[in-house]
Amino acid sequence: MKKFLLLMLIICSFDLFAENLDKKVENLFKEEINFVVKDDYKGFVSNGTAEFKKVITPKMFSDVSKQVLERFKIGHEEVFLTTLRKGGHFVYLWKISFKDNGDDIIAKMVLEK
Repeated sequence: MKKFLLLMLIICSFDLFAENLDKKVENLFKEEINFVVKDDYKGFVSNGTAEFKKVITPKMFSDVSKQVLERFKIGHEEVFLTTLRKGGHFVYLWKISFKDNGDDIIAKMVLEK
């Protein structure tokens, strides 16, 4: 069985999330998932830094999107796991489980302090 790994690394200015941090981070995560499902590269990188846009190429993004698209269409559940502080950033981790009972995915979102 093919295993899928979706690693989402988003580096944004933390100032955007000063108020209601938890809700804004959750909304950003859901927005990014929607961009993956829609195979919308421009939307996906729109909140990222120049470095992020350079690292996540359109082909890389499209390849990952195509790998998980059918699984997202069947249905999924997102569960927030934890927040880590690492290298001057906040790292947010989610578990994404799919209704096809296949392998879960760990999604990671990184925001600057």
